[in-house]
Amino acid sequence: MQVARPSERGDQTLPYCGIRPHQRYPVPRIQTMDHVISGLTPGWHDLDVNYHVNNAKYLDWILETTPDSIICSHELWKINFQYRKECLKEDVIQSLSRLTTNDRGVELEHLLRLDSGIQVLRATTAWPRLPLSSSGNTNVLPNLNK
Repeated sequence: MQVARPSERGDQTLPYCGIRPHQRYPVPRIQTMDHVISGLTPGWHDLDVNYHVNNAKYLDWILETTPDSIICSHELWKINFQYRKECLKEDVIQSLSRLTTNDRGVELEHLLRLDSGIQVLRATTAWPRLPLSSSGNTNVLPNLNK
C-alpha cells in the first residue's frame, strides 16, 4: 500500500512533511579522539526486559568521557543518538569522545564501541557556555574539596 500525499488525495488541511534524510556523520578515526575510557560494563539494573542496555546507561557512558571542565562551565543543550547495535549484559564497552569548539559553545562527538571495535552508538552533544553568575564564576557545581 502506498501512502498518498495530502495534495494527491484532495486533503489540504495538513501539509505534507516528508521524512528527512538521515544525517550522516563521518566515522572518526580512533587516533583523533581526545578522551577514551575502556572496560565499561552494564549491570543488571542497566538492562531492559529484553536484556539490552537501556538508553540512560548510554548517556552515562558518553558523559564519562566528557571533561569535567565542560560539565562545570557549560550546559548540556542537545543530544543526538544514532544506534548502531544493541549492547548486552556481557559486553565490554569503550567510550570515546572528541571536542570541537564554535562561537556558541562546545560540541562533542561520542562513540561507544565494543572491545572488538564494533560500533554500538554514535552521539553528538552540544554544550553552550553557562552565563556568568553574580560572582563572575560559571562553575555552578559546589566545590567539594573544601
